[in-house]
Amino acid sequence: MSTLRNMLLTICMASTGLAYAKDEVINKKTYKSHELGVMMQAHLADIGNSYNTDIGLIGVQYKKHVTSNYGYRLIAGYGIYNHESAVYKAGSLRDTIYENNATTTINLGIIGGALEAQRQFYKKVYFFAAVELRAGYGKGHVDTSIHKSYEQNSILVNTTQSSTAFPNVSMFYMNLAPTGGIRLQLSHLVMGAEFYPINLTYQNQSNNNNGRRTSFFDLGNAGQRFFVHYRF
Repeated sequence: MSTLRNMLLTICMASTGLAYAKDEVINKKTYKSHELGVMMQAHLADIGNSYNTDIGLIGVQYKKHVTSNYGYRLIAGYGIYNHESAVYKAGSLRDTIYENNATTTINLGIIGGALEAQRQFYKKVYFFAAVELRAGYGKGHVDTSIHKSYEQNSILVNTTQSSTAFPNVSMFYMNLAPTGGIRLQLSHLVMGAEFYPINLTYQNQSNNNNGRRTSFFDLGNAGQRFFVHYRF
């Protein structure tokens, strides 16, 4: 068991280039090995990607220190998938130009867990790395917008007509990501920031109106997470 733990610790540290630090067994009577708090995660926008798989997340996070350098964490939160596709249909009729856009909005419940390793940098400042797996499921809708452009009395007129084309769309989501970050660890309070260089993502979207399913993998975009924990 100890060998497996050390292997996982090494993988976590190596994922962001941090050096391996020797484990120390914690004193359960004096060491505050539990953390509970809130977190918020966002992604750096990938403008123009019509297959954007990124999902913002807000929720709660629990961490358990098994040793001074090794631990695990569990998360539960709420995420929003909000994607606007590029123009998928364009045409013209007489003097009017038509453009159609589709916007998919899905609300998801998300759970996950991670193995985490940390190393003291300076006094109460620590570097850490983790490998996190999370999954989610939710339902939403697809809205369409029809943009019309035409000339009237030598003036360009633009109009937009919106409607909900598919009111019943569902999605299953799974994500695996190596992360690295920095944390300020006080007596009872922990504040930190975490960076996701890549996000290996799988999505399966089901259009329950017409039975159509779409599945794809993506590396996603870089992102960041901010958190505040209470130690006890």
